[in-house]
Amino acid sequence: MNTFAQTLNQNLKPIYVDKFQLTIHPFSNLFSHEIFFENESRKEILKKISHLLEFTKLVLFIQGAPGLGKTSLLKHRINAPKKNWRVCYINANQVKDYDDFIEKIFQDFKLPIQENQSDSLQQLISDIKLNGDLAILVIDDIEELNKSIIPTLSSLINHTVESEPLIRLVASGQDLPLALTEIIPKEEDAHALKYLPLPPLTEKETREYIGYRLHKAGYKFTEPFNKQKVNKIYLDSKGFPDQINVLADHLFTQYAQNYEKQKPILNLNQSTNKTLILTAIGLSILILIILIYSMATKEEKLEDIPLKNDMQDLIIPPKIIKPSPTIKQETTQKKPTNTPPAQEASTDSSKSDKTNMATPIKKETVAINATNKNITTKTDKQSAEKKPALTNPSLDNYRKWIMAQNPKHYTMQLISGSKLSSAESFIQRHNIKKDASVFMSKRKGKIWFAVIYKSFNSKSNANQAKEALPSALKKLKPWIRQFSGIQKSISETN
Repeated sequence: MNTFAQTLNQNLKPIYVDKFQLTIHPFSNLFSHEIFFENESRKEILKKISHLLEFTKLVLFIQGAPGLGKTSLLKHRINAPKKNWRVCYINANQVKDYDDFIEKIFQDFKLPIQENQSDSLQQLISDIKLNGDLAILVIDDIEELNKSIIPTLSSLINHTVESEPLIRLVASGQDLPLALTEIIPKEEDAHALKYLPLPPLTEKETREYIGYRLHKAGYKFTEPFNKQKVNKIYLDSKGFPDQINVLADHLFTQYAQNYEKQKPILNLNQSTNKTLILTAIGLSILILIILIYSMATKEEKLEDIPLKNDMQDLIIPPKIIKPSPTIKQETTQKKPTNTPPAQEASTDSSKSDKTNMATPIKKETVAINATNKNITTKTDKQSAEKKPALTNPSLDNYRKWIMAQNPKHYTMQLISGSKLSSAESFIQRHNIKKDASVFMSKRKGKIWFAVIYKSFNSKSNANQAKEALPSALKKLKPWIRQFSGIQKSISETN
């Protein structure tokens, strides 16, 4: 990254920060503990630094090319030190000579100012260790370290098998200069040096890195980088975080400039979209449950519906014969098969004459018998068909049995139709007289007779019995009903 680009990236606040009300610049190369991204390799290095500093005498060297994030890694580690750590951070590029080096150590370790600081340095660091603290010196870009500092540094990190070094050294850079490797003590014919190489980010980690920084900056809108753009950022940056920041900053700036033109109708981020989708699914399930429950509770309120095999029992309206105004036509009217004698039209001539005198005769509903004495209107005919069923002995027996059942129990309705005789014929035909009953109800002002089968103490038992029915009955698709609904229908009809 050239100096001009670096200056822009670090010092200028991009337009998208204010436009999207971000709390921080998400793609600044200046270190921010808040947006530091810990992928697996960086987590592992941070763990190793803590462990090796606590339990070994090794000099630790974070190795990697410029732009991989070595400085951010070190600063992130020392930003949250352990309780017994006393850390001094030095950027070798900013330390001009030996005096700067010593002054920086005294400042960061919070040591008292001495007249001859160099002479008292080792003694003061020894005092730090006596207090149980661990003195740690972090040198960034160590290849740039002034050579005048090396002798003092050598005395601070020198140790033997029996003795501990005065200070623990953690360095970073592309490679460790030869002059420094020569001052690092040896342990069992090997340098007490531990290399911790820092790798670049993978394509997946690049996508996670960008998303993490946007999230931490408070970005709550549609992702500004699609998969193709993220892939391009990865290829151009080669996984180097510094370059990822520069490229992402450039593309995000372009996105912000064109945002008003391509602003989506629903401006939400992926996380919010997922929440809305889950909420919609939850509401859909809730509505479905309510509908199912509503249908179940209305089951007992449904009207009786005649089945296909009982369609022949439906009432066929009689054909109306309009008598000629000059010629009287004779019609022979059959009495309903279920009509007991008690409901027949009276043959008392005196009563008939009175009726004929008191009631006007309508042409379209009059039927004239051979003697022209008995007149029956259409209304009388319908009454004759309804009233017989109310006093039918067999229907009374059925009614008593049904009304004696537990209202919470269930039964199976097999068929329904307009004639009691058809219902009884159905029972005889299928040989279910012992287990079947018939009840009468009204449907749209008309009388209907329904055949029900057995009594069950639960709906599940009724359904099991339904599956065990003979095929001739099972194909009728019986309706599982609760006795409370049937009893109510009988009471309303009577």
